[in-house]
Amino acid sequence: IQLAGSMSPAAEASRGAQSDDSLFQTLITTAADGIMVIDARGIVRVYSPACERLFQYEPGEVIGQNVKILMPEPYRAEHDGYIHRYNATGEARIIGSGRAVSGRRRDGSTFPMYLSVGAGVLDGERIFVGIIHDLSQINAEKAAREEQRNFLGSIVESSNDAILSKTLDGTVTSWNAAAEDMFGYTAAEMIGKPISILFP
Repeated sequence: IQLAGSMSPAAEASRGAQSDDSLFQTLITTAADGIMVIDARGIVRVYSPACERLFQYEPGEVIGQNVKILMPEPYRAEHDGYIHRYNATGEARIIGSGRAVSGRRRDGSTFPMYLSVGAGVLDGERIFVGIIHDLSQINAEKAAREEQRNFLGSIVESSNDAILSKTLDGTVTSWNAAAEDMFGYTAAEMIGKPISILFP
């Protein structure tokens, strides 16, 4: 006899599994970073919408395929050997950690990404979960900052006015060509020295 409003253990377990599935699907669908699951042979089993945006392949083009289609050389040629070695020996190079690598889009272009990989077992089968973070924007911002620094540096160096900088305690940290002409000291002679030596 089952009381009204109560559930059998089997029904509760089933509802719990459905809840877990819904949570997993929500995570996969909404994650900003790409999430991918591959099996012990390197075959893609899960391919999130963020992966679709990053690699430009649709799920039907990737799921069921070897994950190496998303890799440029030399990663592509090395990948199957790496998985085989891990399955045979447990030797891990990236599993359990992460590193910056390159991904390959559908059009053949590449992009920088940070890949974190974890290993687990599902239904008795070894699986690997990859989290992919796109580094393109970060690299573009770094390049823009470097370009700005170079531009400002060229302005300072080509100025007809003496331009120098110092720390709060008065130690010289930069010294342009006009400062060399004005004071007679080279940059090598002044950088790291107290600015007070310029004054009588």
